[in-house]
This record gives sequence, structure tokens and C-alpha cells, in this order.
Amino acid sequence: MTSPRPLPPGWYPDPTGKPGERYFDGTNWTSKFVPDVIPGKSKIVAGLLQIFLGWFGAGRFYYGYPVIGAIQLLIGLLGLGCGLQPAQEHYTFTGVVGVVAILAASIWAVADGIVILAGAIPQGHQRLNPATLAASALGLAAVLGVILAGLIGSTAPTVNPYLSTTAPLTHGPQGHMTADPEPSACAGPPVTSVNTINAGFLRPDEHLMDIRAVVAGGATYIGANIAGDRPEMGNKVSSQDVWAVYMGQVYAITYDARTRTSFPDGRHVAGMESWPDATAALGSCVGALERARNGGR
Repeated sequence: MTSPRPLPPGWYPDPTGKPGERYFDGTNWTSKFVPDVIPGKSKIVAGLLQIFLGWFGAGRFYYGYPVIGAIQLLIGLLGLGCGLQPAQEHYTFTGVVGVVAILAASIWAVADGIVILAGAIPQGHQRLNPATLAASALGLAAVLGVILAGLIGSTAPTVNPYLSTTAPLTHGPQGHMTADPEPSACAGPPVTSVNTINAGFLRPDEHLMDIRAVVAGGATYIGANIAGDRPEMGNKVSSQDVWAVYMGQVYAITYDARTRTSFPDGRHVAGMESWPDATAALGSCVGALERARNGGR
């Protein structure tokens, strides 16, 4: 039986699996190593890809930096996934994350592309390996988890104990009410507006109850009784008060609305001339809702 012939001195594929060739001196592997030659890449192409598609790490992937490209891809997906959720009436955690991710990805992509075009970043020679792929997969799973959690949270209903369980607010013909609107014109109020009014009470124990709303002109009028910690008064502080939401601002209409909340007087605001009709309609609606709550009394 003959022993295997020793390798003659020369260049051979690296025994560790590293892409390239290592020199064997006939006895030992030396430190002389030559990596595989990677074809040259255009810095102009890389820079433009990074400027216009940097959200997805396109320029970095092309230029030989797949790890950085994978990070940019994950940030871009996070921003797009969170930012494309249905519009909400209030800020959500995922919405804020989406905005931050989009801004970060945009700034990084443009700056990265400019630096590559300027020649400040040489062509890389990184290769995707199992560890990089595994880390990218875990990161992608985390991003998808955040997006999914945000979508589930955005579809969850908001429950307010002071709101009636009626249909959403609807508009009359051409968005206006008649001079003497019927109680049937009333509907359930916008949740965000009710929460804003509740937060504007001067006394922390006071809040709205028996809430209804009507639309007149371009304003939404919200009528309600005011409840508070007044056992001697049956916990009802005031009856059939009215506020208006117009051009993103809340206004107080009736006397107790003006004196018990911090909102400005809306009786003389241009565009809200229908407040007397709205107040009359809401008085009937709020009274009917209160009587129904008290068993017809």
C-alpha cells in the first residue's frame, strides 16, 4: 500500500472554504491568500441605485455590501409596512415607527448614494453566507410581526362608556340640515371629538353623557348632558349643552358649555350660523336619549 503523494508547492483552493486561493509550500499552508476576483462594478450605477432604490439596499447589494443592504431593506420594509396602514384619527405606535423608519431610510439612502458617487466607498467583496441569511430572515420576521400587530390594533374598536351605540354620523341632503331639523337627523358622535371635549372640562369629575350629533353646514354639532360627581343632583350637572367642531377646532355654544369647558365661544364664528337650528335639534335628540336611558321617564 502506497502512501498518498504530498501536494507540491503551489496555489490551491483555500482549505477553510474561504473564497479564494491559499499558497501551500509543500509542507504547510501559508498566510499567502488571494481572494477570488470579483468583476468590477460601476460606482455610478451603484450610487444611482442607492439614491433611487436605497430603501431596499439596491446599491449596497450591487456594490458588494449585502449585510448593509439587508439592513436597509429591513428598515425600508418596516417603514412601508407601517406607513401604508389605514388612516387613523389618532397617532398609533406603528404609525410613528413607520414615519421614523421612512425618514431614516430616505436620508440614509440619499447620503449613501452621494458618498458612493463621490468614490469615498470602495467596491466591497462581501458574500452572503448562512449567518447573514439567517439574521436577515429573523429581522424580516420581526418587521412583519410589528406590521401585523399594528394592523390588528388599527382594526380594534375604540370603546367609550359615554357614547351611544348608534350608527355613524351621517350628512343630510348636500351636507346641510333644514331650518327645523328633525330628531331623526341626529346620530352617534365622532369618538375623537367627544374625547377632546371631555378633556376640556375645567372640573376633572365632569364629562359628557347622552351624546348625540348633527351636521349643519360645514360644522358637526355635538349635544349632551353634563355629568359629574354630584349625588344631590343625580350626578347630572347640566342638560342639553352643545359644542361644535368646525375646521379642526372645538367651540362651545350653550352657556354651560362655555363656562364649564375651556373652548372658545362659537356663536359668532363665520360659517357656523346654523348653530341655533342644530341646538334645537340636539335638545330633542339628547332629551329622547336620556328618557330612554331612564326607562321612559
